[in-house]
Amino acid sequence: SALFAFGSWTTYRNLHILADERLLRSLDVQQEAATKTFELINLTMSNASDLVADMAGGDIRQNGERLHQQFKKYSDAVEVIQSIWIYGIDGRPLVSSSVYPPPSQSYADRDFFVAHVKGDVGLYYGQVYPSSFNNEPFFTISRRLARDGEFIGVLEVSVLPSNFFKFFAALAYTRGLQYALIRQDGLFLARYPEVPAGSANQ
Repeated sequence: SALFAFGSWTTYRNLHILADERLLRSLDVQQEAATKTFELINLTMSNASDLVADMAGGDIRQNGERLHQQFKKYSDAVEVIQSIWIYGIDGRPLVSSSVYPPPSQSYADRDFFVAHVKGDVGLYYGQVYPSSFNNEPFFTISRRLARDGEFIGVLEVSVLPSNFFKFFAALAYTRGLQYALIRQDGLFLARYPEVPAGSANQ
């Protein structure tokens, strides 16, 4: 009947309005949480940068054990941070929060290092990498380190996408919802649901 059709349409419309309102609220929550998370990461990077503000690359290496301990305190205090690193001008780690002494291999070909070699680009958000130390995959946030205008290395923070995944999962109140943290060029840094292993879109 016409009355039943109207009632069904009204219910359908109201459900969609409710769903849209919930989605907008969850997106607001997501935006606010992501903003606060990145503010905390930026603060951690500033604190780490301040520790080495008056040091050259050799000084950083000589103070490696002390800096390792301090960096570890910083990374342990922020759940989303996996580790904090400083790389010298050759791309080799000078200090790391996760291991001491740091590995000897060069990371000069990684995007988070290459981005800073020629000039100051501010904060650079790098791609997702598998961990070399049997930890979780991570994406990077990095900045150039300079002394008297000269490039002395890169400060890099490894960030856990899994923390964003858990947060997105808590927001997903119904099937079919998808959330993502996407770099400006369209690269996915974190997403819910996760991409199946072996997918071409990973």
